[in-house]
Amino acid sequence: MRLQKQLSRKYEGKEYAKYVIVIKPKLIEKLGWRDGADLEAKNKGNKLIIEIVAYRIFLFDKNRKRFRSELLIDRDEFLEKAKLSKTRNKEEDIEIEIVPVETKRKGVGTMIYRNITKKEKYFGKREHIENILEEQRNII
Repeated sequence: MRLQKQLSRKYEGKEYAKYVIVIKPKLIEKLGWRDGADLEAKNKGNKLIIEIVAYRIFLFDKNRKRFRSELLIDRDEFLEKAKLSKTRNKEEDIEIEIVPVETKRKGVGTMIYRNITKKEKYFGKREHIENILEEQRNII
């Protein structure tokens, strides 16, 4: 791996840098990461911890009863394929919530925490959404 400094932008005669970490494809493959995944960095002492940001997707019927919940790794790819709306266009549209989640080790298990302050709400056709989720499940 290599740390590289790159010019981010010039503003009013001042240069601003950004840093890029180059990771070998074999490591990315071993981690199971994919292009476009959201990443989050935390520092612990002099160590940098990079984790993939996962999302949980919740599907609700028209009575707001949740009938499906799954982890969603690539939020942007899902949104692009799903072609969702911010408003309910038809009575049969289902409500979809996408919420970022964080996993933390707790004793011998793992806890999943939802960040409901960053919750996104959409509407779409149930069959179409479930087909996309099945496609994603087969890829992982």
